[in-house]
Amino acid sequence: MRIDTSTFDHLNGFYRPGLCLPDQLKATTVGRQTLLETLQTELLSEDKESEKTNFMIMGPPGVGKTHFIRVLALLIENNRTLASQFITIQFPEENHRILTFADLLLGIIEIIANSSSDNSWLETQSELIEKQDDSELIDAALPILENYCKQIGKKLLIILENIDVFFRGQLRDSKNIKQFKRFITKSSFATFIGTSQYNLIKTDELRRPPFNLFDIHILDVLSLDETVDLIRVTLEWNRQIELLESFDELIPRIKALYEMSGGNPRLSLILYELIAKENKWDIKRQIEKLLDQSTPFFRDRMQMLAPQERAILETIALMNLELKTATSISRSMRQSLQQTSNHLNKLLKAGYLIVTDHPNDKRSKIFRIKEGFFGLWLSIGHSREQNIILPRLVEFLEQWYTEKPAREKKRLQIWSSLQNLDDSERPDRNNQELLLKYLSDIGSIEEQVQNKFELVHYLFSVGKPGEAKILINEIYLIYYQRPYYLDWM
Repeated sequence: MRIDTSTFDHLNGFYRPGLCLPDQLKATTVGRQTLLETLQTELLSEDKESEKTNFMIMGPPGVGKTHFIRVLALLIENNRTLASQFITIQFPEENHRILTFADLLLGIIEIIANSSSDNSWLETQSELIEKQDDSELIDAALPILENYCKQIGKKLLIILENIDVFFRGQLRDSKNIKQFKRFITKSSFATFIGTSQYNLIKTDELRRPPFNLFDIHILDVLSLDETVDLIRVTLEWNRQIELLESFDELIPRIKALYEMSGGNPRLSLILYELIAKENKWDIKRQIEKLLDQSTPFFRDRMQMLAPQERAILETIALMNLELKTATSISRSMRQSLQQTSNHLNKLLKAGYLIVTDHPNDKRSKIFRIKEGFFGLWLSIGHSREQNIILPRLVEFLEQWYTEKPAREKKRLQIWSSLQNLDDSERPDRNNQELLLKYLSDIGSIEEQVQNKFELVHYLFSVGKPGEAKILINEIYLIYYQRPYYLDWM
């Protein structure tokens, strides 16, 4: 029987998939089935005689590592064979209390104590907490865990998220790392599955502990088809019947969403709100709201990069499309072309950038930020005025309203809204006018000119001759071969 999800509408789980219902996690899992089956098969093939394997799921921020690991845990618990082979020890996503290897063992015992009906585990936990010496605690805890596994005839399947943060910030000294390495490689009663976000630019880290202790599986971004499927199953879960009935009409907008998200599942689900509520919300204002909500996510992503790489991304985000060449970027950065090219190649390899042919010079290449929403966040942070037109947002709206009837429908909706606004609602009026300016940059030249002329007439009528003159100049620049269009002006 399907669970009523209306009570849980606010629990989107963008940053905390644990807030989602288990059924929701499974229903909205897309593009991960092969890897889920691979890991289950490898766990099923483990036996007491074979050399055990530990696994790590790695990928960029927002790719869905926590979602994946929680779905995997659910599948293991619901698989009769795996459930008879393993007892799952799942740590919370954040593990700030674990500062030593001894703390890790104590955490395992705490999880067992909280899930067991045997009160002796709580007594064991209390006794171990009293031990001030880490070595003494380790010597006491390891036999307890090993004997427990022998008694129940199962191994511990320890799921530990954010292992990269765990080692770099908490378990960093060599003594604790050696203790963890010995446990993870020698203990026959424990198998680890970890997650880690990592910087592909620093691939040398994969050859050092803790990463070289694991069989690494990369969780990649979604393809366009997978993103389409993700939006569809999310609409199904949220019972958006009307949108599902016209789903084919949404494909152009999902493609635009894909360009903005770069296939990143978290960004796709954040931008999903644009599709689910587009008829109710002003799309430009909603984009600004979503950009603001995504700030912690993007800040964390920037912090993963070296200062030079952050500077290059920001420079690219602020440049006009035709200037995003290696030569122009190096000039803006005031550094050599070779130095700039080295950083650009690293960012390309790490998936931050994509490269396309220059529209006007086939010998040159254009570097663009792969996730348009990320690039828009970088550029909008430097916007000193609300009324500035952002080229990347124009590109997005052009893809979003790819069909002329959709553009006309939105324009009529805005004009109708403007007629119903009074002087006390000036911020709303300014925002609607700006959205009309964005839409006037979309479509054929004739369509752009027609809509800019309508705006010119409107702006003169509401006492904004300065803005009207700017639009007249824009009309001349894009339609200069017919200057008599402007005679009446």
